[in-house]
Amino acid sequence: MTSNLKTVLKALRKHCEKSVKDYAIPRLFKEGRRGMAFVNPWGYFADLIESTIARAPDALAHAPLAPLKGKGEGWARSAVYYSTLVRTSAAWDADASGELEDVNRFGLKETGTCLKMMALLPHLERMGVDALYLLPMFKRSLARKKGELGSPYAVADFFALDETLKDPMTGHDTDIDTEFAALVEAAHLFGIRVVIDIVPRTLGVDNVWLKDHPDWFYWVESSTLDEYRPPMVDTIASKSVATPSHAKRLYASGDVREHLKRFKPDPWKTDAELWRSIQDEDALLDVIDQRFGMTVAPAFSDVVNDDQPPWSDITALRLYLDHPIAAKAHVEQGQPPYVLQDVMKASLNPGDRPNHDLWKRLASIIPHHQKTYGIDGVRIDMGHALPEALLEAMFKAAKAVDAHVALIGEELDPSRGDDALRAGYDIIVGDAFYKIPRVEEGLAYRFFTETRNASCPVFASAETHDTPRIAQRLDQAYARAFTALSYVTPNAAPFINSAQEVYARAPMNHGLDVQNPGGIEKLALFDRVDFDYTHQDAVEIPSMLERLATLRRRYIDAIEEVSKASVIEETPPYVFGFRFETPSHTLVVIANLAKDEACVVETAAYVRDTSASTWTRRLTSRDVDARECTTQIPRALKIEAKEVVFYEVLARPQRLTE
Repeated sequence: MTSNLKTVLKALRKHCEKSVKDYAIPRLFKEGRRGMAFVNPWGYFADLIESTIARAPDALAHAPLAPLKGKGEGWARSAVYYSTLVRTSAAWDADASGELEDVNRFGLKETGTCLKMMALLPHLERMGVDALYLLPMFKRSLARKKGELGSPYAVADFFALDETLKDPMTGHDTDIDTEFAALVEAAHLFGIRVVIDIVPRTLGVDNVWLKDHPDWFYWVESSTLDEYRPPMVDTIASKSVATPSHAKRLYASGDVREHLKRFKPDPWKTDAELWRSIQDEDALLDVIDQRFGMTVAPAFSDVVNDDQPPWSDITALRLYLDHPIAAKAHVEQGQPPYVLQDVMKASLNPGDRPNHDLWKRLASIIPHHQKTYGIDGVRIDMGHALPEALLEAMFKAAKAVDAHVALIGEELDPSRGDDALRAGYDIIVGDAFYKIPRVEEGLAYRFFTETRNASCPVFASAETHDTPRIAQRLDQAYARAFTALSYVTPNAAPFINSAQEVYARAPMNHGLDVQNPGGIEKLALFDRVDFDYTHQDAVEIPSMLERLATLRRRYIDAIEEVSKASVIEETPPYVFGFRFETPSHTLVVIANLAKDEACVVETAAYVRDTSASTWTRRLTSRDVDARECTTQIPRALKIEAKEVVFYEVLARPQRLTE
């Protein structure tokens, strides 16, 4: 059923008679071209929804996509992912005022909404994307907010959506729940699954659980908040993961002992009568500060001597009702609950008393969004810090709703792939974002050629929402080459960060692998930002991926089954590639990642019988025009610097059909 889409369609049709005709839409979304197209927005989105419903009018689009699309188990490993932050990815200057406005001259919102996100679906489909990965969509806490808008990771309520993502085009005839469900339905009709990001280790400092469960959090005196920071421990190596073996040295630190003195019992335990008198107040966090002189403690990294500051807008959830087992011998009697690196890493430092009521609530998050909106998968942010039993309960609950739900881990270390698989994950983030940009060090070569041997599939991601942009840290030719290679990397899923395909240069956040964060005034993760979908080169990567998507679909079984993929070792770490074979076709992929020098590759080593074989299709990352031919295979191929070449081979001449 497509009931939510039809509700949104009905609301839009009510306003189609409005005289607005100069609302701008990026032509990249509308027709895959440069520039802006000018439309009546109500009519444009109504027509888009009508044509979307017409794709499969009787489909169960509100349910997870497995029954609609056919492929169930294992889809997470073969999907092409596109990562988005809706308020930014679907933002554009629709009235050409030069500013991104909350209310423009049409009375409409220029930041992204669930309705406007539908405009990207044809664009994503053309690129072969079949998994839309949405950064957190939940109601946000704005206390201690970062930037103009606050972080999507400062979640105020896991069971409520961000109201700012509702579109004013539909007036009061719909709500945010309907419009998000409609987006999921629309994505499903385009054959695109929807994955959401959840953060079950933390919540925004001002959240809905404070009222009834102050004991689920950690509390400090408000007067000490300005001085609050992760304690440093000079007897432990820098950036060490907190483990029970560190407990004695950790708690012997004078900095840690001073840190523990900041913590207080929760307000309910401090004064139950006063707590009952204020717990129904609005702006509860502020009231607690005024009446109790305390506030929730900011969370911070689970790594000892990390250089990250405290995460001022989020607070840790109290997963255990006692201290970590290994810490108990080192903590004074009566010590209030506290945040420390080992407490944050609850997976390695459990207590004896799980907070069962909280665990049940956390385990119900994914099923709620599966049943309410029909989502297909979830990435678990900081899942590596959660107790194994809690993860197991969360995954079991999700699988009970949809046996094929995708479970994606934030694990960045591919060597821990076996642990991720045992925990129940289908795929992990991995470290491609770190290796791929380091061509000169040989790490890009290692990622593309060694990932096939990893125990757990990873994302083939040259960038993420937390890293520098690949077009900025290298250049556009490398950005094209790496994006192209991601589509054929064995045992890895292509991952496109929002606007990577249009050479976006400004990072969305400074969270990972940032050497020099200066010079960026606004970050999309916290501020009002839009991407330039109209610049002169905006169609290059999308056009290339439209053709690559066809090749990927043809060879997906060989790409997924690493035994069918051969690595081409030409002159590492710059010239290398892959050979994928099917009963009737062979795909040869060769990359030249050198900065300046072209290379010449002999073909005889990679094609069994060049005298009987024929090149039927050539595609390169430098020239986005695919060409078919029936010429004899050349004995030598010239490949320019920063170029990836794709050739299909047949044993006898014939024209391939799409």
